[in-house]
Amino acid sequence: EAQRVYDSLSSEDQAIARRVFLGLVQLGEGTRDTRRRVAVESLVSYRDDPDRVKRVLEQFAEPGARLITCAASSEGGETAEVTHEALFDHWQVLDQWLDHSRDDLRFQRRLEEAVQYWQQQGRPEGNLWRPPDLDLLTQYQQRRGEDLTPLQMTFFEASRQGETTRRRVRRLLQFGLVAGLFLTTGLAGLALTQLQRAERQRVMQLATDRKSTRLNSSHRT
Repeated sequence: EAQRVYDSLSSEDQAIARRVFLGLVQLGEGTRDTRRRVAVESLVSYRDDPDRVKRVLEQFAEPGARLITCAASSEGGETAEVTHEALFDHWQVLDQWLDHSRDDLRFQRRLEEAVQYWQQQGRPEGNLWRPPDLDLLTQYQQRRGEDLTPLQMTFFEASRQGETTRRRVRRLLQFGLVAGLFLTTGLAGLALTQLQRAERQRVMQLATDRKSTRLNSSHRT
């Protein structure tokens, strides 16, 4: 039944279905995968039309299929979960998706936790990602950017902007240190030149005084 519904979708809706089902799986670490109840809004990428995602969900949730169960949440939104975990054992396409996406899914779950915490704390700059985590997120965005939710995309852009600002500040500080070094070196060089000039003048004055002394002694003789 899952394959029948999936095959009836357009290619764009099939991409949404893939993201939806992968989002509804709790990965087993040494155990079997299980279902996962999530807010429907967390299944909507920043490129998606939320209404379109809801229509895809309804295709799998309709009475004739009942592959996904949707329900109202206590926060006023809507949640979704796989109706029967037997789907994980019998739908070959889902099994293939999972086999090819486990590393990305683990990273996605970690990102979800970081973004939720950042949001709950009022989006402080200190909770944004920096390298090497930001490097991993950049690679993920380039590889699976269409799976990022609007909030995750905001987190990514804020993290990237923060890193750009820090690099600019570091460059300015480095430039300031180099300029200060040149200034210090230049002043030291000027002082040395002045000392050398003063020393030459002192030596010349001593020579002149000695010559004058000898002349005076000759005249007296």
